[in-house]
Amino acid sequence: MQIKTLIVGYKPLMEDGEKHKPSEIRADNYFKNLLKKFNLGEISFTGYNDYKSSIDQLDPILCIVLGDYTAEQIKAYKKDILLYVTYSPAEIFHRKKEQEKRKKEQEKTFKEIEGLIQMIQEKGKDGLSSARAFAAMNYEEMYKLIKQCITSDKPNLQKQAWDLINRNDVHSQFIWMRANLIADCWKVADAKSKEEFLTLAMKQYIDEGYARQLDNFTDQDGIEYKQYMFLSPNSKDLNYIRRIPIATKDMDTWAYESLLDQYDTPKSAGMLVEVGKAKKIFKEHKTKETK
Repeated sequence: MQIKTLIVGYKPLMEDGEKHKPSEIRADNYFKNLLKKFNLGEISFTGYNDYKSSIDQLDPILCIVLGDYTAEQIKAYKKDILLYVTYSPAEIFHRKKEQEKRKKEQEKTFKEIEGLIQMIQEKGKDGLSSARAFAAMNYEEMYKLIKQCITSDKPNLQKQAWDLINRNDVHSQFIWMRANLIADCWKVADAKSKEEFLTLAMKQYIDEGYARQLDNFTDQDGIEYKQYMFLSPNSKDLNYIRRIPIATKDMDTWAYESLLDQYDTPKSAGMLVEVGKAKKIFKEHKTKETK
């Protein structure tokens, strides 16, 4: 069974005799070669202004969109379509420092789409129907389904659910769904699980260059903490330290949360919200530097 995929916002440069800039040719060749690496089904291309007629004609199950705003419009126009957002060829080469990072992100997205297409193909018409049914779900229906998967006793099902809500999907509601799931999981997590969650959240800071880890700290009561120094956009220490208590074997969840309160450490989704704010600040700083 062939899966139809529509790419919105890109049309290959044709040998039409027109002259194109070297930068346009480079970007176009990159994207063409990238598409050849993956099985993305039966691919069609359309511009931002022609997506409605293309969708009506092709009825694709998958849509790869080069632009957040248009993606939201497409989702409103056709609810039972699976949407992915990625960089346009020109955006890949817009900033030299970010080229490799963006290429890796884009390849990861296309690899995920390829896996989804393979899964649908293996299940045939039933897989296609299930994919459309999932894409058309409203927030409450989707949240209930994913929560059931995450709280199941099947590790593979749990992983698939988390991968799903963390993917590059244009559902704006996925942001809130992720926050709600984290809040629900936080409520029932034990002390050690809460420590692990906060440590993973801080890893995002480190990976993005917003913080660095310091040596552990031990307070007067013998409680050991992981320590992190926050950094400025210029990679200088801000002299603001975050401490995450290391849970002991017998520590209960309420005792652990009281330690968090002692050092004003954000709980649950609060730290992830901070990461998002930090990204915005760093991005604004970089934008000013390039002007």
